[in-house]
Amino acid sequence: MNRIKGQYRIIVEIMLFGLGVAITGFVLLSFQDLQKNADEIAIKDQMSTVLNTAINAVVKASLTNNAIIRLDIPVSVSGRTYKLFVENDKNLTAIDLTDTTINVSREIFNIDEPNNRVTGDVVSSAGVAEISYSGSKIIIQRG
Repeated sequence: MNRIKGQYRIIVEIMLFGLGVAITGFVLLSFQDLQKNADEIAIKDQMSTVLNTAINAVVKASLTNNAIIRLDIPVSVSGRTYKLFVENDKNLTAIDLTDTTINVSREIFNIDEPNNRVTGDVVSSAGVAEISYSGSKIIIQRG
Protein backbone atom coordinates (compact mmCIF):
# COMPACT_ATOMS: atom_id res chain seq x y z
CA MET A 1 0.00 0.00 0.00
CA ASN A 2 2.89 2.42 0.73
CA ARG A 3 4.25 1.95 -2.79
CA ILE A 4 1.03 3.18 -4.30
CA LYS A 5 1.10 6.34 -2.18
CA GLY A 6 4.64 7.15 -3.38
CA GLN A 7 3.72 6.58 -7.02
CA TYR A 8 0.58 8.64 -6.59
CA ARG A 9 2.59 11.55 -5.22
CA ILE A 10 5.08 11.40 -8.12
CA ILE A 11 2.26 11.30 -10.68
CA VAL A 12 0.57 14.31 -9.06
CA GLU A 13 3.87 16.26 -9.06
CA ILE A 14 4.41 15.46 -12.75
CA MET A 15 0.86 16.54 -13.58
CA LEU A 16 1.28 19.81 -11.66
CA PHE A 17 4.56 20.47 -13.48
CA GLY A 18 2.84 19.81 -16.83
CA LEU A 19 -0.01 22.13 -15.89
CA GLY A 20 2.50 24.86 -15.00
CA VAL A 21 4.25 24.44 -18.36
CA ALA A 22 0.90 24.58 -20.19
CA ILE A 23 -0.17 27.77 -18.38
CA THR A 24 3.21 29.41 -19.07
CA GLY A 25 2.94 28.50 -22.76
CA PHE A 26 -0.59 29.90 -22.98
CA VAL A 27 0.44 33.19 -21.36
CA LEU A 28 3.44 33.57 -23.69
CA LEU A 29 1.35 32.91 -26.80
CA SER A 30 -1.31 35.35 -25.63
CA PHE A 31 1.20 38.14 -25.08
CA GLN A 32 2.88 37.50 -28.44
CA ASP A 33 -0.50 37.81 -30.18
CA LEU A 34 -1.28 40.97 -28.22
CA GLN A 35 2.10 42.47 -29.15
CA LYS A 36 1.55 41.64 -32.84
CA ASN A 37 -1.84 43.38 -32.79
CA ALA A 38 -0.41 46.44 -31.02
CA ASP A 39 2.44 46.65 -33.55
CA GLU A 40 -0.02 46.45 -36.45
CA ILE A 41 -2.14 49.24 -34.96
CA ALA A 42 0.96 51.42 -34.48
CA ILE A 43 2.13 50.80 -38.06
CA LYS A 44 -1.28 51.64 -39.52
CA ASP A 45 -1.52 54.80 -37.41
CA GLN A 46 1.91 55.99 -38.57
CA MET A 47 1.06 55.13 -42.20
CA SER A 48 -2.15 57.18 -41.89
CA THR A 49 -0.14 60.17 -40.73
CA VAL A 50 2.21 59.85 -43.72
CA LEU A 51 -0.76 59.47 -46.10
CA ASN A 52 -2.50 62.56 -44.74
CA THR A 53 0.66 64.60 -45.18
CA ALA A 54 1.14 63.30 -48.74
CA ILE A 55 -2.50 64.00 -49.66
CA ASN A 56 -2.14 67.57 -48.36
CA ALA A 57 0.91 67.99 -50.61
CA VAL A 58 -1.01 66.59 -53.61
CA VAL A 59 -3.85 69.04 -53.02
CA LYS A 60 -1.41 71.93 -52.59
CA ALA A 61 0.40 70.98 -55.83
CA SER A 62 -2.88 70.78 -57.75
CA LEU A 63 -3.60 74.45 -56.97
CA THR A 64 -0.64 75.78 -58.99
CA ASN A 65 0.35 74.71 -62.50
CA ASN A 66 3.95 73.47 -62.93
CA ALA A 67 4.28 73.00 -59.18
CA ILE A 68 6.86 70.69 -57.61
CA ILE A 69 6.65 69.83 -53.94
CA ARG A 70 9.37 67.85 -52.19
CA LEU A 71 8.02 66.02 -49.18
CA ASP A 72 10.28 64.43 -46.58
CA ILE A 73 8.81 61.06 -45.66
CA PRO A 74 9.97 58.70 -42.91
CA VAL A 75 12.34 56.03 -44.19
CA SER A 76 10.43 53.50 -42.10
CA VAL A 77 7.42 53.25 -39.81
CA SER A 78 7.91 51.06 -36.74
CA GLY A 79 11.10 49.78 -38.34
CA ARG A 80 9.39 48.66 -41.56
CA THR A 81 9.83 49.90 -45.12
CA TYR A 82 6.63 50.86 -46.94
CA LYS A 83 5.48 52.01 -50.35
CA LEU A 84 3.11 54.85 -51.28
CA PHE A 85 1.18 54.42 -54.51
CA VAL A 86 -1.93 55.75 -56.24
CA GLU A 87 -4.88 53.50 -57.04
CA ASN A 88 -7.60 54.42 -59.54
CA ASP A 89 -6.51 58.10 -59.74
CA LYS A 90 -8.25 58.80 -56.43
CA ASN A 91 -6.83 56.68 -53.58
CA LEU A 92 -3.38 56.99 -52.07
CA THR A 93 -2.29 53.74 -50.41
CA ALA A 94 0.59 52.89 -48.09
CA ILE A 95 1.57 49.22 -47.94
CA ASP A 96 4.09 47.48 -45.68
CA LEU A 97 6.68 45.80 -47.90
CA THR A 98 7.43 43.15 -45.25
CA ASP A 99 3.80 42.13 -44.61
CA THR A 100 1.55 43.16 -47.50
CA THR A 101 -1.58 42.47 -45.46
CA ILE A 102 -0.81 45.68 -43.55
CA ASN A 103 -1.96 48.60 -45.70
CA VAL A 104 -3.86 51.85 -45.34
CA SER A 105 -5.71 53.72 -48.07
CA ARG A 106 -7.09 57.26 -48.13
CA GLU A 107 -9.11 59.06 -50.77
CA ILE A 108 -7.45 62.03 -52.42
CA PHE A 109 -10.04 64.79 -52.11
CA ASN A 110 -10.35 68.51 -52.87
CA ILE A 111 -8.91 68.32 -56.37
CA ASP A 112 -10.72 68.75 -59.67
CA GLU A 113 -10.85 65.01 -60.34
CA PRO A 114 -12.13 64.81 -63.94
CA ASN A 115 -9.44 67.23 -65.11
CA ASN A 116 -6.54 65.91 -63.03
CA ARG A 117 -4.98 62.45 -63.14
CA VAL A 118 -2.93 61.32 -60.15
CA THR A 119 -0.33 58.59 -60.73
CA GLY A 120 2.93 57.27 -59.38
CA ASP A 121 4.55 55.58 -56.42
CA VAL A 122 7.49 55.96 -54.07
CA VAL A 123 9.24 53.57 -51.71
CA SER A 124 9.94 54.98 -48.25
CA SER A 125 13.65 54.17 -48.45
CA ALA A 126 13.95 57.19 -50.77
CA GLY A 127 13.26 59.49 -47.82
CA VAL A 128 11.82 62.15 -50.14
CA ALA A 129 8.70 62.07 -52.30
CA GLU A 130 8.37 64.54 -55.16
CA ILE A 131 4.87 65.60 -56.12
CA SER A 132 4.69 67.47 -59.40
CA TYR A 133 1.75 68.98 -61.26
CA SER A 134 1.84 69.86 -64.90
CA GLY A 135 -1.15 70.34 -67.14
CA SER A 136 -3.65 67.83 -65.86
CA LYS A 137 -1.26 65.27 -64.43
CA ILE A 138 -0.13 64.95 -60.82
CA ILE A 139 2.82 62.58 -60.40
CA ILE A 140 4.14 61.15 -57.15
CA GLN A 141 7.68 59.85 -57.50
CA ARG A 142 11.01 59.41 -55.78
CA GLY A 143 12.48 62.81 -54.97
